[in-house]
Amino acid sequence: MLGVKNSIDKYKLLAKQYWRYEKDKLAEDRAQAIFDTAWSLTEWVGKEFKGVSNKKDLREFRETLYSLYAPFKIIADIVDHSKHFKLSGETKSNLVDAGKREGPFSSSFTGAFQKEKLLIELGDGSYYDVEQMIDELISFWTVYFQDNLQIDSRKLGVRFEDSIKF
Repeated sequence: MLGVKNSIDKYKLLAKQYWRYEKDKLAEDRAQAIFDTAWSLTEWVGKEFKGVSNKKDLREFRETLYSLYAPFKIIADIVDHSKHFKLSGETKSNLVDAGKREGPFSSSFTGAFQKEKLLIELGDGSYYDVEQMIDELISFWTVYFQDNLQIDSRKLGVRFEDSIKF
């Protein structure tokens, strides 16, 4: 639909969303779009490359992804919360809230000063930086396509190496 016919197309959509997000890292809608697409990639890849995962269903495939990148559980809950007014049943993570928060203040000139950040609040009182999670997600899917699915980066049509900070 609308230009997305397979997992590689979905990955390319994720790449476009990432570049838009890079222009405004406080744009909650851009971060949400990335989470939506990154999560939906679990279904696209799980169904299109069923033989690669050796899992009998999508739930089992996602369980393997959780073991590779635990924050997928948080992302699943963020996506579910964005689709439903109220969630019924058990969530996958201990997500409390996500959105703009006052960031750390610094008197140094290191670039660490930010008035606001997008943060994910967890039930144990800890916070996860959305920018960091998005960088990890992009890196995860890039490596997954290349290493697990044996898809050459030229076919993916996107290079993130210069933009991701690790």
